[in-house]
Amino acid sequence: MTEPVRSGISTGGGGGFQSVPVAATMSQFGDAAMHAGATSPQYSHDIHAALVELIIGNVDADSWEENGGSGTITAVNDSLLVRQNAKNQQKVAEFLKHLHQNTIGGQPLIIELWWLPLDDEGRRNLDKVLAGDNAVATLNELSEAVGGYHGQLKGRNRVMGNFSSGHRVPLIAGRIPVVGTGAIGVQPIVSQVHVGIMAQVMPRLQDSWEGDGIQLSLQTEITDMRDLRNSENGDGDIDRYELGRHALAASVICRPATLTIAGSLSAIGLIPDAGQATQELTVVVQVSKSH
Repeated sequence: MTEPVRSGISTGGGGGFQSVPVAATMSQFGDAAMHAGATSPQYSHDIHAALVELIIGNVDADSWEENGGSGTITAVNDSLLVRQNAKNQQKVAEFLKHLHQNTIGGQPLIIELWWLPLDDEGRRNLDKVLAGDNAVATLNELSEAVGGYHGQLKGRNRVMGNFSSGHRVPLIAGRIPVVGTGAIGVQPIVSQVHVGIMAQVMPRLQDSWEGDGIQLSLQTEITDMRDLRNSENGDGDIDRYELGRHALAASVICRPATLTIAGSLSAIGLIPDAGQATQELTVVVQVSKSH
């Protein structure tokens, strides 16, 4: 689908800067993801408290100070200070190892994505490629031949990861009046918008009763300037335009190390000299366990 993002070019003092409203800039999930690593002190405290409670409840509960025993456990920055007998120290270590392997982040994974601009005939050929021998090498050759995109990410089970390729374009998101001695002017508020391709993925290893598969939640977006066009909403001395934005959100079940088509998104303005053929960006994924 195509979702317009309004932008503009300042004609007074800021010529050459792509300009979009601040809200539109912040809506790009890639911007939010860049700040996802920031952890608030309250969040860290809550995580530590939950982990301590899990350990006390699952490792010889009666031996802890809270339950009348002598053992103590304290969170110090990103570490745990445990005072226990040798047997329970070993049990705590085994519990944390089990927790790590079976909840979040235990299994390292390699996630690959391909974005392929294909017409109807190309999509039929893609099915043959995916079913053939040495499919990954053939798919890489096809991607290069049709001018597609390819990305690889090392991630972990139930941990969100992000791809980003392209460039960030400076823009004027607004203006602030400036008053000086005998003069009045405006100061531009400069921000940036990502132009290129972004993807956000979260793999989840299925439980044994669900089968030997990997559920991949995927959001991908391409923002491009080749289909820039005038907007009907002019705003004073700022000329406004619509910047092409193409997005796909999907959740697919992948067999380990097996190429899977996740979906497709419109390629309006993204493929030069496409002629009359209807072309879309077909998204192919593969998730492999890394040992």
